[in-house]
Amino acid sequence: MLTEAAMLGVVEFKINRTSIRRTELEDQLSEHFSDVSFVVVHASPENLDQVIGRQAAVVAERSIFDGCTVAISYGRAVYETIKGIPVHNFRNLVVVQMAGVEGATNPQIDGWELVRICAERLGGGYQYLTAGLFSSTKEIHSALLADEKIKEIFKIAKNSDLAIIGVGSMDPDSSSVIRAGHLTLERLKASAKAGSVGYIGGQHYDINGNPLNDLNSLTMSFDLASIRDIPQVIGVAHGSTKAIPLVGALRGGYLTSLVTDEVAAAEILKFLTLNPKKQEKATPYRRLRNKERTKNRRRSVHENEHSSVVTLGKEKNA
Repeated sequence: MLTEAAMLGVVEFKINRTSIRRTELEDQLSEHFSDVSFVVVHASPENLDQVIGRQAAVVAERSIFDGCTVAISYGRAVYETIKGIPVHNFRNLVVVQMAGVEGATNPQIDGWELVRICAERLGGGYQYLTAGLFSSTKEIHSALLADEKIKEIFKIAKNSDLAIIGVGSMDPDSSSVIRAGHLTLERLKASAKAGSVGYIGGQHYDINGNPLNDLNSLTMSFDLASIRDIPQVIGVAHGSTKAIPLVGALRGGYLTSLVTDEVAAAEILKFLTLNPKKQEKATPYRRLRNKERTKNRRRSVHENEHSSVVTLGKEKNA
């Protein structure tokens, strides 16, 4: 009877498994990157995606407020994070997508539907890039960048208060751009040969976090230098194949928070021990300046219930 009821959706079985934060790994990571907040969890493999997502959602929710602009990338980690955020009705909030995602094989995880889902959970409006992640020629890329709609979306993204991002791996089996159909295996291998250890929104960087501009010249997404300016950037990634990409992202100063698992954390620490740097990068000045901007914006919203922040409406054609 219970089995039949479960099949009909009348009852639902849930197995509670306690996730354990590995605070000793968090502390060790903080010794290398003092400006970054770390959440490292232990969870069983079958529900690791959901556990990581829920933990990242808790971190994200603290930084969301009325009038907030939230930028998101794409991928399963971002999807699980958004699913983990409780439903809200924030005023004057807008969600903007950081990368062109047209043509993704699964739009709910890797495409435009992800930004809509996020906006619906938060009660805000949304904007997404009507372009693919990679342009086929420089001429097409230049034409897209000159499009008024795309220019406006990048302008909104540059004023984001919070970004929720995945960190891509060069391992073909876990690569989001391969899964989504944005890139061929041959191009991924060529990018790795050119020095890429990972990517954020399709933007490649080396082991020290330096952008690889030649590889990124045809990428339709928020550039890495601008990501450094966003006051709060939550990176969400786990597993051994994400360890080296995360080293580059941390060294590049792209993250203010990282939610990951003990496997990736241990691999990061192992690499840093074997490949030490004299000093990791400090928080970029413009990020500090923009944190003050966000703090003032948040304060003004609380002080004035009739804030003049412009509401960006929901897309009519979504």
